[in-house]
Amino acid sequence: MFVCICLGVTDQEISNAIEEGHDSVYAINRELGAAGCCGSCMPTIEAMLDTHKGKSQSSEELPYYAAAAG
Repeated sequence: MFVCICLGVTDQEISNAIEEGHDSVYAINRELGAAGCCGSCMPTIEAMLDTHKGKSQSSEELPYYAAAAG
């Protein structure tokens, strides 16, 4: 699916860039050019970044905090 119509950038290209470490709309723009013309793809790219960040945070082990029972 095309995310950036202006430059013909697909969701797969954006996903690959995110997996490679491009972690902001600015970084995606520098790598692929998306979000640099009309800007209508920016919300979709932001949502893709948020989804990826959510996956990486949920896959990390949560810290363990011991608490005394009151």
